[in-house]
Amino acid sequence: MPASGPAAVLVLRGVGVTDGVRTAFVEDMSTRQITRHRQGDSLAGGRLGSVSIDQLTFESGSMLTTVRPGQNLFGQSVAVPTTPTSQPAGNPAGKPQPGGQPSAPPVAAEQIFAAPNQTGMTLFLGGSTSSDASP
Repeated sequence: MPASGPAAVLVLRGVGVTDGVRTAFVEDMSTRQITRHRQGDSLAGGRLGSVSIDQLTFESGSMLTTVRPGQNLFGQSVAVPTTPTSQPAGNPAGKPQPGGQPSAPPVAAEQIFAAPNQTGMTLFLGGSTSSDASP
């Protein structure tokens, strides 16, 4: 039977690290809002235990669950809803823009795995890689 309640709709989308502090990015699938949480934060009637670059632990009562990106707080994989991306009229992806440069097609967050930037923050976002595929 599928789990229900607030923890069922909260999905780990990734973890960011800034100055050694790990922050979990959790999406509420019912509202599509992403919130930031750190170790010890209260969430969905439980508490975040450890937060590492590729998982977190969620403590609720006597239950301790390991949660990886793309999973809800019960540790169940959650499908990413697909929504069509819209392109501005008259300039589809890949067509030259004024100035002769082609526009880049949109990239889904699930395709980004590590993205360092100038502020010293690195994001580790969920998604699958070719190494996740079965042989």
